[in-house]
Amino acid sequence: MHRDLALIKFVMAKNKLPRVEPKRFPRGVINRVYDLGDCVIKIEGSDLTDHAKGVLKPQAEIMSELISLGAKVPKIVDHGGFEGHPYLLMEKIRGQNLVYDWLKKLLS
Repeated sequence: MHRDLALIKFVMAKNKLPRVEPKRFPRGVINRVYDLGDCVIKIEGSDLTDHAKGVLKPQAEIMSELISLGAKVPKIVDHGGFEGHPYLLMEKIRGQNLVYDWLKKLLS
């Protein structure tokens, strides 16, 4: 987590978020994901692999398009990069991971 702290502090200051202690979600396979109170930040890449390069860049545009179509996805608050590390800051929505809803629809 220590390598992500500078990025998290930068994003929190840039977006004038209240000071909270970032808590890492235990299940982020492709990205490092942290709870920032009312927001969640994804930082590209995992601790285990470097294969996730480029996955966050298109997500902001895709999420905005999904919202415009009425999909229940988190609103993107900010996205960009810090010292070569792409990030995505989004509002937190309560409930389970969206992929479970999609899988249910696919399998029904």
